[in-house]
Amino acid sequence: MGTNPQSMIIKKLNTPLRSDKSIDLQDGITGVVLAGGKGRRIGGEKAFVQLAGRTLIRRVIDLLSEVFSEVIVVADNIGRFRELPCRCLVDRLPGLGPIGGIETALRATSREAVFVVACDMPFINPEIIQLMIKRAAGVDLVIPSLPDGLHPLHAYYARTCLSSIDAQIKAGDLGPHSLPQRVRSILFQKESFLERDPLFRSVMNINTPSDLVLAHRLLEEKQPSAE
Repeated sequence: MGTNPQSMIIKKLNTPLRSDKSIDLQDGITGVVLAGGKGRRIGGEKAFVQLAGRTLIRRVIDLLSEVFSEVIVVADNIGRFRELPCRCLVDRLPGLGPIGGIETALRATSREAVFVVACDMPFINPEIIQLMIKRAAGVDLVIPSLPDGLHPLHAYYARTCLSSIDAQIKAGDLGPHSLPQRVRSILFQKESFLERDPLFRSVMNINTPSDLVLAHRLLEEKQPSAE
């Protein structure tokens, strides 16, 4: 199906977007952690894999809490997630993958938008998140567009995305990568990462044992050396 160019806005963000409207990080946006992924390649449920004394999901929740006053987790079942220090939701429409989790979060929040990340992203950067949200006035979606593609699980979604998400689900199109073509979107380009996160660690996922080894090494490198 073709895209009607008059029904969408896609901007490459190399220059600031000017707007008189500001978005309140504390009261206007909910931080959301999608806790999908069975972790078959890593040998256990991804969310509860340990990294330097904390589970991956707890590390992500703690980082999101630096930015948002409300953080929620969306999972396919509550189970062990009851132990987490935030509200936990079960997928409203099971079996749809990430787009189902995004839909659940948008319907559950009373705020105007959500910022969605995955549970296996231990290096999310609060400064990058804040910079993305500053560009969100007047649009429905702000999504990183990096050399390896779009990153829908490190993105801002306004509640105005819901009708397009519903249409995608109804059409059987469960790939969140399709959404930027359906809503008013900003592509957050690599140039906007370079000052704060030049290696794009904030969108790094832990999928394999080697990814976990790398994450441990990166954390060790960040620790100040004792002299």
